[in-house]
Amino acid sequence: MDDTTPPLTKNVTQAQLVAAEPSTDPELLRELALSTDKITRQSVAGNPNTPSDVLLKLGAEFPSQLLDNPVFPLLLLENLNLVAEIPLPTSSS
Repeated sequence: MDDTTPPLTKNVTQAQLVAAEPSTDPELLRELALSTDKITRQSVAGNPNTPSDVLLKLGAEFPSQLLDNPVFPLLLLENLNLVAEIPLPTSSS
């Protein structure tokens, strides 16, 4: 990794722990969703603090984590058209 890589993403173990922590800041989770580490992205997909747009994108790669995410039922209640708005790669999983 080069010097422009954020420090958190240089330590994969730390990134995985932060991605799994429910109190992690949503904007940090947005950044961690771009990680090259599959476990980090998977943890972001299961984190209830993940921004909904990021969650829905990660759902294509991690459909079980999307459906098991405790916030997913609330997103459905909040937006009755959510199923129609889910990105095609996610809904095809």
